[in-house]
Amino acid sequence: MTSSPPGAGIQLGNHELGATPLAVSVSLGDLVVLRRQGFLDAFVRVSGPTIEVPLWRSEPDVRLVRPPVPGAAIRSADFLPDGRVALAIEVPPTGERQPWAYDPTSARLDRLGNAAAPQALPGAVAIAPDGVHTAAILHLDGLDGAAADQLTLDGPDGPRQPVSSVAVGERLLDVSWSPTVGGVLLLSQRQVTGGKHFLVRWVTVHGVSRELAASMTGTSRRVHSTPRASLPRS
Repeated sequence: MTSSPPGAGIQLGNHELGATPLAVSVSLGDLVVLRRQGFLDAFVRVSGPTIEVPLWRSEPDVRLVRPPVPGAAIRSADFLPDGRVALAIEVPPTGERQPWAYDPTSARLDRLGNAAAPQALPGAVAIAPDGVHTAAILHLDGLDGAAADQLTLDGPDGPRQPVSSVAVGERLLDVSWSPTVGGVLLLSQRQVTGGKHFLVRWVTVHGVSRELAASMTGTSRRVHSTPRASLPRS
């Protein structure tokens, strides 16, 4: 039996068995308690010959993270599987959104993806769970003033625009990655007679796009969704 960090006392019933890492004699189904000063007690049901138990601090370390650019603001933050923190940074004066990753071990902030062209500043960004791929919505206006937004997916192979079926005047609002990094959910809106039309698409990293759900708001409200409006597996 091991724990992270090691040195946790192992208790079975009222008996102290020693401290991790340690080979102990227990039976399948036994409830074992691991205790270490400064950490929450861990209750583990024996289910196999080897048990690895992560311990959580009773009072977690707190660290203040500041934006990488003076005057910028952190608009969202999320933990990545490798322990880094994904940050969406809004940079003045244009309000450009930039994806960054903070490594608490080295106290280092790294910019992710490629910088957008000055005339195509991202209005929304999303960082994939692998901490490598990013997605950005570029708010653009055509010569007639109508929205001509683009979705850009970026990764080791460089940026690409996987969506080519955006309707004239369609404004891309938000984007989020699937847990498998196989694609993104894309939310968009466009003005129609009598209200606004909202659309949710599933877009793979290879450029395959599929509508999942749609709704319209206005004087009369109609809602439509496909029979299986669930996130595809990829």
